[in-house]
Amino acid sequence: MLSRRSAVIELHKNGHSNSETVKSLKTNKMFVSRTIFRFLETGSIQDRSRKGRKRTVRTSTLRKNVKRRISRNPGRSMRKLAKEINVARESMRLMVRNELAMSSYKFQKKQLLSVKNKKERLDRCQSLLGRFTGGLQNQILFSDEKLFVVEQQINNKMTEYWL
Repeated sequence: MLSRRSAVIELHKNGHSNSETVKSLKTNKMFVSRTIFRFLETGSIQDRSRKGRKRTVRTSTLRKNVKRRISRNPGRSMRKLAKEINVARESMRLMVRNELAMSSYKFQKKQLLSVKNKKERLDRCQSLLGRFTGGLQNQILFSDEKLFVVEQQINNKMTEYWL
């Protein structure tokens, strides 16, 4: 960017008009006029100092720290993470969503069926059909069905993972 600006200033010093500069450098008319105006005003081609408040919280070191913490425990909530690091909750949320490009996902409960489970189910169904021929299957009454799983209990409404 600075090399293009210095080329614009050199052509301006040599007496070229703005339109000649635009044609020779194949650049934007506004870029040329703003660069010349900046040079005449400040005597330099460097950027002007920016207005507004500088970033104090969402720095690159904090971003790396947050990314490392989330990769260690993706189930940690934004509020807890912000409280641990001593950062505002909204600043943390903006950094995770916009700068780290992560979003929250909720696990959905599903039955895990492996190839072995599928084969066992097929075998049992075929044996049941073989046992109850001649309309006897209509006389079967199932009183209760319950799937017992020995796994971590997941509260779908509360458990989110940042990925």
